[in-house]
Amino acid sequence: MQSMHSLQLLLKLNYPLASVRGWAGSPDFLLQIAKASCKAKPSNVLECSSGTSTVVLARTMQINGAGHVYSLESDPEFAEKTREELHHQGLTDFATVIDAPLVAHSVHGEHFEWYSLDKLPPLSFDMLVIDGPPAQLNSQARYPALPLLSKHLCAGALVYLDDAARGGEQKIVSRWCEEFPAIKAEHITAEKGLVKIIWQHSA
Repeated sequence: MQSMHSLQLLLKLNYPLASVRGWAGSPDFLLQIAKASCKAKPSNVLECSSGTSTVVLARTMQINGAGHVYSLESDPEFAEKTREELHHQGLTDFATVIDAPLVAHSVHGEHFEWYSLDKLPPLSFDMLVIDGPPAQLNSQARYPALPLLSKHLCAGALVYLDDAARGGEQKIVSRWCEEFPAIKAEHITAEKGLVKIIWQHSA
């Protein structure tokens, strides 16, 4: 309740946020990424999945007076609902939901179903929020995010991984730290667990 109240005070949206329970980001997670975005003022934010977090991040872009959110979404129905909510909140100029079906990717010889990058714009991103794909596919379904997106990240980019209290996500973070030794992971107290990484290319 405290996180939701703080989020509402920070964002001052025209209308209440849609549901933030269930699969949606928890209020403390949403507050963390909102505060980070308002402080860092990123130019381009990339999001793995879409929903309430997209609206929150788009609103921070509006508050900052610049910046844009690009959200990879595998479910066409979810994508359309997010677009409708952005329109409802008057935030369509600050976010783009990209239809990105889950397709086969090979990462270090392992096979994953992860977002198609065919429609990803040729940009560098200074913030990355990872809240998908769902773990029902694979307990480490989110692992491909850094290996596949590293070349699109600016030095010093902020990376946030939701649901970091789960065993699968903990293994993912360990793998990332081994694969990219220049990064350091910071665990932030949150209902579902949250990890923050400041992206640095390995030497």
